[in-house]
Amino acid sequence: LDLKPSGSVFSGRDDRPGVPASLTAVWSNAVLQRADGTHARGFGGRLMFYGSKKQTPIRVDGTLVVYAFDEKDRNPDDPRPDRKYVFTRQQFAGHYSKSDLGHSYSIWIPWDEANGSLKEVSLMARFVSVEGESVVGEQVKLTLPGKSEEKAIAEGPIHSPTWENPQRLPAVEQASHDAPLGPASRRMATSTIPVPPRVSSR
Repeated sequence: LDLKPSGSVFSGRDDRPGVPASLTAVWSNAVLQRADGTHARGFGGRLMFYGSKKQTPIRVDGTLVVYAFDEKDRNPDDPRPDRKYVFTRQQFAGHYSKSDLGHSYSIWIPWDEANGSLKEVSLMARFVSVEGESVVGEQVKLTLPGKSEEKAIAEGPIHSPTWENPQRLPAVEQASHDAPLGPASRRMATSTIPVPPRVSSR
């Protein structure tokens, strides 16, 4: 799945932001090489938003939040996420691209180091428009390939597909606020996603 931004040209009525009635997110696990040469596991996502007619994707203007759930030993009756990734209005606009599929937004959700154990993580995206309208995508369970927990520390890095063109992807800084989720000692880490330089038009 190629999630590289393909460049964008804003022109015409179809390029004006609209209020979405639904969103579709396509996720793929991948490994991102950082600037220092280390590798991080995570998920690349392409999000498309649809109006009430649901014919073609539309541009949007607002804030995106991605909720992440670690499925290991998770209580199915507990709806609280383990992590929350926030894209502000300005940041999310920087992830826009227009391809043959139409208007879309490509994002990267980091999880852990690339030599980790096998993980099952569920992701759910929620978008809030500047008008205050909210749409929520389907919660999807994904797998990060890896070793058993016993072998993860002793052995070397795993082999996994590398995210294409990582220079266009932002680093992720954990926010200073880490809110406790309750007496079970689960905590939710909130991260903000800095925006990479805008991709020039082709």
